Amino acid sequence: MNSSFRRAGPASIWLSGDKAFVRYFGARAISLLAVSMAPLVVTFAVLSISTSAHELAVVTIARTLAMLVLLPVAGVAADRVRPGTILVTAHAIAALSQSCAALLLHASLPKIPLLTVMEAINGGASALALPVFMAIVPAVVEDRHLVQANSAITMVRSAATIVGPLLASLLISSGPSAGLALNAALFALSACLCGQLRLGAPATDLSAGRRLIDDIREGWVDFVSRSWIWSVVFAFTLVNAVFAGVQSVIGPIVAVSHRGLGQSGWGLAIAAMGAGMFIAGIVMYRMRPRHPLVSGLVSATTIALPPLCLWAVPSALPVACAFLVAGIGMEVFSICWLSVLQFNVPQDRLGRVSTFDALGSYVAVPIGTSLAGVLQPIHGDLLLPLAALVILVSAAAPLIVPSVRSITANTWSDSIADCPEKD
Repeated sequence: MNSSFRRAGPASIWLSGDKAFVRYFGARAISLLAVSMAPLVVTFAVLSISTSAHELAVVTIARTLAMLVLLPVAGVAADRVRPGTILVTAHAIAALSQSCAALLLHASLPKIPLLTVMEAINGGASALALPVFMAIVPAVVEDRHLVQANSAITMVRSAATIVGPLLASLLISSGPSAGLALNAALFALSACLCGQLRLGAPATDLSAGRRLIDDIREGWVDFVSRSWIWSVVFAFTLVNAVFAGVQSVIGPIVAVSHRGLGQSGWGLAIAAMGAGMFIAGIVMYRMRPRHPLVSGLVSATTIALPPLCLWAVPSALPVACAFLVAGIGMEVFSICWLSVLQFNVPQDRLGRVSTFDALGSYVAVPIGTSLAGVLQPIHGDLLLPLAALVILVSAAAPLIVPSVRSITANTWSDSIADCPEKD
């Protein structure tokens, strides 16, 4: 795969005169840290009130459902409303919801129902910010530095997934309200930083005569008219669903049933995957794929290694190595995919198109986890090799689409893919 990469230009994204990317990067980093902390601090807040698994599930599901429901609306807003307005509002709402949740723990009120409402609001606020953060990357860096910018974002995201839960765990020892309070403060800080972003108005403003459903429908038409987009999104909805089942259900069961792996070995494997993701960000920061989607998809086939290794060699070191390589493959694909998406989709439609990509990822996780829980007791011996095969075939399948193979680093443009402009 080395022949498909070449070195990128100088690291000028940090040195531009208006420091646009530097401001964006700071706001995004704090936002990612806050978002990565939120699930853990909320979990322990609920458990400080009740040990009921049902009540914990209700609060968690409320957050996820709010994100799924609001994502299509968020995509429209990202293309129609001033980005700074959305980002400041979303993070301010998130800060307020976590502040209220912290206060609820000390109030004589029905805590679980109100916490459910607060976390649904927090999840909805996170959904509002997600498409905007994606859509404005081309506005803060030059097209030729998109891979570099996405690599930097990937590195900070990987770091946030480690630092966020660790920070939450340390604060929770002082009480769940302390964790919620710091989480609220981080969202508030991100709101302030987002307010410093110098972003212009969107190409098309919201108008009173245009219905929300029309904007969503237009985004869907843009999505399905580009075979290189929908083929990859559909394929990776399946990849994400299967891998979520392996990571959340099947893998831990295999770990506790094999002495050579065990709980500590499983923890090492998950940490190795995070390390691989961080390594990929470092490598891709200085590389620019000549055939970005081809390189990304070939790299993504490595995601089949963890289930294959868990089935064939369930021992700590081989499994950790498999997760390390898979983590690298995941992030190489992610960086290539985001860069191509941001370059090839018109700015005034990127928010809506990327929303359908995000929906595929969010929907896949609960579906894959649920199916794994149902099927594992029945077909446990077959699930891991079957999962590896499905991931391998799904990741490679979009390569048969001509427009996927046509996109190159030198000729990235809508003209090479079947993505006609809409009036």
